[in-house]
Amino acid sequence: MIDLASYISNAWVESKRAYGAQRPPHAPLHEMHSRLRTVQDSSDSLYGWVDVILAGIEGGLRSGATPFALAQALVNRQSEVGARKLPPPLPHIPESAK
Repeated sequence: MIDLASYISNAWVESKRAYGAQRPPHAPLHEMHSRLRTVQDSSDSLYGWVDVILAGIEGGLRSGATPFALAQALVNRQSEVGARKLPPPLPHIPESAK
């Protein structure tokens, strides 16, 4: 598997090259909204979901997080989510039955 912090660090270099170092932290939101519409229309769009993740990573970096801090936050957040006590999932209701 890849070293996530190194991957994010390389993505950060590429983002600054492509968009400039002074791009504001909220700028990736436009991209995220666009990609969310893509996956809303086609939830099996793997690249659409990946684009949402990449926009989130860029937003975190542009907000001042380091690549290592972002990688650690992903791991920590997943642990928190996994430890939650959730109610049983609701049964799936086909769209045609609504």
